Amino acid sequence: MSEKTKGPKRDYRTGRITIEKAKERFHEYYDQKAARGEYETPLGAFKAKLFDMMYTKKKKFLIKCNNTDTYDAKNDIKPHECEKGSVKYLLEAGPKTFDVQHVDAFKDDELFDLVDHTGKMRKFKAKGHTKRKPIVDDDEDEVYGPRSDGKLYSGLFRKQLAARSKEDMTSDGKKGLKALRTRDKPEGDGNNLVDGYWDKYYKQKETGVLKSNYERKNKKRIVAEEKPELLLDFTIGSEDYYSADEMQFLRKEQTTDKMYQLYRKNGELLIHNGEKLLGEEDDDIEYISQKYYLQKLGILSNKTPMTFNEDLDGVKLFNLKLKETRRSKVILLDINLNLFTGDISYDADTLSNKTFKTWYSEWEAEQGQKPKILDFWTRYSPSKKLESIKVAPIKELQLGGYIDPYAGREYSSSSDEYSIYSSDDE
Repeated sequence: MSEKTKGPKRDYRTGRITIEKAKERFHEYYDQKAARGEYETPLGAFKAKLFDMMYTKKKKFLIKCNNTDTYDAKNDIKPHECEKGSVKYLLEAGPKTFDVQHVDAFKDDELFDLVDHTGKMRKFKAKGHTKRKPIVDDDEDEVYGPRSDGKLYSGLFRKQLAARSKEDMTSDGKKGLKALRTRDKPEGDGNNLVDGYWDKYYKQKETGVLKSNYERKNKKRIVAEEKPELLLDFTIGSEDYYSADEMQFLRKEQTTDKMYQLYRKNGELLIHNGEKLLGEEDDDIEYISQKYYLQKLGILSNKTPMTFNEDLDGVKLFNLKLKETRRSKVILLDINLNLFTGDISYDADTLSNKTFKTWYSEWEAEQGQKPKILDFWTRYSPSKKLESIKVAPIKELQLGGYIDPYAGREYSSSSDEYSIYSSDDE
């Protein structure tokens, strides 16, 4: 963000949430992923939740909470609440990035409840470990992960590998010490599994007859690489306050006029961030945030596999109607978004929200330009209570004043009409 537009930082890390609120966000996060088709079966969605609750992240990603009825003076946490800054768990990728005590982080061998894919409440035992056990962990400084008979997998398997390298099990079942084979000493005959495989492979290759289970199945094939097809140029944006807050502060600050490009390559939709192409497998915050932004506008489908809406090819203007995030049917703002520049605007004759108009005019006077959609979410304080309930593309650039009445996508749980708010009380 430039010095010109940089303002005081929001106290985004001071907010607190209750344990109950964290539980709601945890289940909401995985339920939304299931609704997007990221799990093939209900069992898959259940296992994702179970794995998250069973294993614990490192301490720097752990949010402390107080599940007792007394005040925790040591950590300054009220009963049934979480520590200062715990509001970050409500961000778009909050449950993926952080663990909350008593929600998806538990002590070793602690029992917790979870409803399985059949709707039955069951008890499970936590296996995530965050403390070193001197007796079994040798000189390990930090220990995280599952164990077998009290020993960490990493240490257990390392010792098994070392033992297997020294003690050979011959084909007739007899044990005998043999020299360890390494890259530096290829003449050794230790019996690491990979050594045994390649020994048999080369012996069979010399005879000219390879058994089916030794045929190379991973040979590189030369495939003509498809040139990426540019579908869209657009300015950085966000679908809501929480996503914008995460992009701006939790990860790294983003300029509000940063440009992206949407490409299609080999059937996959990719987003170029100015440095490289990003896709689903990159699991990058920039890609995820901009993907959800374009899905909210209807440009990308929210189904798997994700597709580009050809009907919106070339459309740059979108009408956004925003309401309060709670279950209200009152539209507070009606604004227009230029997807290419990121600018937002409004019709002064129809919009009567004085609070927004004042903020908008002051921004133009101070910055000498229209606010961007990211400025709206991060600098207009009432925005944290709003969400886009209706999004409609404006197919003509209004050169002749004509607006195509395309209905767009409606984000609501009811088919009832929404009423337009005519007051500036937010």
